[in-house]
Amino acid sequence: WTYGFPEVVGRDRVALAARVSNPGCYPTGFIALLAPLIRKGLLPSGWPYVCHAVSGFSGGGKAMIARFAEDADIAYRDYALTLGHKHVPEMQALCDLSHPPLFAPAVIPAHRGMLVEVPLHLGQMPRSAPVVGLRDCLADFYTPSPLVTVHDDAPEELLLRRSMAASDRLDLYVFGAQDGSQARLVAVLDNLGKGASGAAVQNLNLMAGLEETSGLRL
Repeated sequence: WTYGFPEVVGRDRVALAARVSNPGCYPTGFIALLAPLIRKGLLPSGWPYVCHAVSGFSGGGKAMIARFAEDADIAYRDYALTLGHKHVPEMQALCDLSHPPLFAPAVIPAHRGMLVEVPLHLGQMPRSAPVVGLRDCLADFYTPSPLVTVHDDAPEELLLRRSMAASDRLDLYVFGAQDGSQARLVAVLDNLGKGASGAAVQNLNLMAGLEETSGLRL
């Protein structure tokens, strides 16, 4: 089986594969942020990384959708509190991490949308690139991608709206403290798009020899 993240594992590998496994929605954001930086040696593979993430309730399938429909009083659902979430192994493997990341996912009362964040104590790491170096590395890595955008701005806030339209895009941000001691890597995506069916369509397009973005919402 080939892991179906063309931007990270290579489009040719997906195109030539007989069997392709679709990435999890949370790992898509985590891997997109960390894998290129660790490959280039800009962040250490042996660091104990933490990942905070929130997703729309559709990511939990029919049962979760029904639960949020029946209980409009739920404002925030924190879960996987015993750790060992099912997506942790692929997050560790695709980023070549020495330790499984501490993964803290949550669900919000919105049908779709996802934000995945990896906070970094750059000043405490044995080695790391400055914030601008991290951003430049991601921008160079994803330059060929029609689906992934690395933003060079640093907005004061990032919003997930209940009314957000379906999208197969993946937006990446790098925020940093003024003294360079800390950073926040953030991925914003649609858990039903690039985080699920959009990724599947992208992989099928490559396997079938079609335009990579055919049928996708950009």
